[in-house]
Amino acid sequence: MKKKLAILGALVLGSAWCIHRNRKYPLAKGYGLFNKVAINGAVINTHTVKLGNKLLAYKNLPNVPSNLIRESKKIKTRDNAEINLSIYKAKDMNEKQPCLVYFHGGGFFLKDEAYIHKIVMKYALFAKCTVVFVHYRTCDGYLFPTPFYDCCDAMEYVWENAEI
Repeated sequence: MKKKLAILGALVLGSAWCIHRNRKYPLAKGYGLFNKVAINGAVINTHTVKLGNKLLAYKNLPNVPSNLIRESKKIKTRDNAEINLSIYKAKDMNEKQPCLVYFHGGGFFLKDEAYIHKIVMKYALFAKCTVVFVHYRTCDGYLFPTPFYDCCDAMEYVWENAEI
């Protein structure tokens, strides 16, 4: 009986903590329960990162609303590889507009998640800017500083092709 009460108490306290954390930090809703816990460093290793990126690779980009345009562009990197850029623009924007180059928060080891693209689309619509989303290579297949250099190469491409 004591064991059941202890488990029930832990569940109640854990649930209360999750609710409190969501109110205080309403971040990363796309990750469900994963944004509720701190992950031990022993869990994140080459094998789990590769598995996570394989799972993320199966997800499709979300549909684009009718008032937005998404273009895909491949650019060359300094090591002659290619990376993808997703470029989001509002359809009704004809004049020059500001540009936001977006690097998702994958820490250079996780690929992008579909919900991040939904956020980027909102930037393009409500901030009235072109958004360039960089699909940098991740360190599960490319050692640092390759992902960082991909981001630098994307910035340089946008700078040199400002008419995007």
